[in-house]
Amino acid sequence: MRVLAWNGELTQFGGDVLAIGRFDGEAPSPAEKKLDAALGGALGAAAERLRFKGKARQRVSVTASDKLATSHVVLIGLGKKSECSPAILRDMPALAIEVALAERYPTVGLVPPQTGLDVVEQMALGATLGAYRYYDLLSEPEDGPRAALEAVSILTDEDADATLVRAAGVAEAVCLGRTLINEPANICTPERLEGVAREIASAPGFEL
Repeated sequence: MRVLAWNGELTQFGGDVLAIGRFDGEAPSPAEKKLDAALGGALGAAAERLRFKGKARQRVSVTASDKLATSHVVLIGLGKKSECSPAILRDMPALAIEVALAERYPTVGLVPPQTGLDVVEQMALGATLGAYRYYDLLSEPEDGPRAALEAVSILTDEDADATLVRAAGVAEAVCLGRTLINEPANICTPERLEGVAREIASAPGFEL
């Protein structure tokens, strides 16, 4: 799965799922208002019907209209703005990815709730970690292949290439740790663990 930066017009994002957040007790952001207007008020109406207040992990999903290039819009509650943390910023992509996988959509777009490269980095981390699944020892489902993500795009005007590379390195390391934990003892033997450590240490600047 790739994590990319996308700096086009919000309503022209062509991925399958577009996720946007709202803080608890806060008014809709300009980006949310723009999406709602393009949806003819459907997003706001669904939020009101479902009593969406922006509480942490609340979700509202609507099918997009022909005025948007995306197929599905997801509004995600972020909790109190004063309590926004890196963990909250990482959680939002994970929730959006849950929706995408459940609906078998391969691409996701994320509208950051705040500006800054630090926000982009946490969301990129959250996207990769949220997409992680350990299926190595499971057979394929009888009804066809599992849903999988191809790309997650973070909608930002920031020059985020270096930030995304750094986030990918951290996320790759965390996912490797998760895999080694998930592997049973007859697979993740001491010899395998040593081999992984030696492979990592073969990179420039490392010693084992």
